[in-house]
Amino acid sequence: MYKALLIGCGNIGALYDIDKDSVLTHAKAYHLSENFKLFIYDTNIEAANRVAAKYNATVVQDIFNEKFYKYDCISIASPTVTHFDILKKAITERVKVVLCEKPITYKSSELLDLENLYKLSSTKIIVNYIRRFQEKYSILKSTIDKCFPNTLPNEIVIRYTRGFANNCSHALDTLSFLLNKDTNLDVQVESSPVFDAFEKDPTVSLKGFWNEIPIYCQGLINVEYPLFEIELIYTAGYVSIRNSGNTIEVFERRKTDSYLLPLIQMENCIKDYMIPVVDNVFRILDGEIERDNFIESINMNKEVLRVINL
Repeated sequence: MYKALLIGCGNIGALYDIDKDSVLTHAKAYHLSENFKLFIYDTNIEAANRVAAKYNATVVQDIFNEKFYKYDCISIASPTVTHFDILKKAITERVKVVLCEKPITYKSSELLDLENLYKLSSTKIIVNYIRRFQEKYSILKSTIDKCFPNTLPNEIVIRYTRGFANNCSHALDTLSFLLNKDTNLDVQVESSPVFDAFEKDPTVSLKGFWNEIPIYCQGLINVEYPLFEIELIYTAGYVSIRNSGNTIEVFERRKTDSYLLPLIQMENCIKDYMIPVVDNVFRILDGEIERDNFIESINMNKEVLRVINL
């Protein structure tokens, strides 16, 4: 059994699903896995004790005096501004696997430091862009490769809420996963930033190119609920990702028809989304897979910060 340390018991750390049947947090996913013994830390000791009691976990009192190398994996679900110091300590102490919430950081200089440290280490780092770990997104990737072989979309449309770095980055990572390309943005027109959800992360709209493909990205302002949509427009069809990524549809254009024909429709595409993420941690620890997504995420994080001028 592997020892997992969860740092941060907030929403994605433990609270999203604490009174629900779904599995949307690090804490519950580790608890439900037979492969991990869970340790937790939070600056709010009352919150830490509550989560520990819920999931039969052990509370850690002070992470910066704690020896990280005692743990096989560490989950970072604390605020973004804390990520750098925790990641640096985890890499330096050679933790085998780190699962880090996104964005990695709001500072380009910190990305460079982490990249250099990572390249000299054996630590594997997974950045939690959840969709790339879900089975139905792998099915979508295979479907795109089969239905639109050796071709890229003519246009890409994204709609999102609540921060370019926090939430539009999910769409950008999903594009990279589905189309096998790193994020490369050439922004032609950008709206004025509005800090409607995060102090350091504005919601913006933009028009430009993603790897030379025209992209239209609409950031919806002052929307309290999560909204996440991607449309990939091909000559021979259309891909629609809706409802926060929970609904996927692929349509095919046939020359004999004047309208698009539905090819596949999948629902509940991110149901219990933290289970496959934590399973990915286990598979790396167990030697089944070796690859993480840290360098891809570093490169995308750089592009995101360039767009929002951080």
